[in-house]
Amino acid sequence: MRIAGSAHLPPDFRNLPRLMVEFVDWLNRAETQLVQEPERLSPIVVAAAAEHALNVVLGVLGVE
Repeated sequence: MRIAGSAHLPPDFRNLPRLMVEFVDWLNRAETQLVQEPERLSPIVVAAAAEHALNVVLGVLGVE
């Protein structure tokens, strides 16, 4: 799938289950790090990364 007017190539939909597992694992590790070492990772960075990842997934699914 290609997005008209964009150089971005979203992941193949068949990879979404694996990518979502990886994302949730990352998010859980980030949450743990926020609790244990809040000076190392900003909650704003975690939120921005989470929003970006979900936008990619929603784009692949055709949800706007």
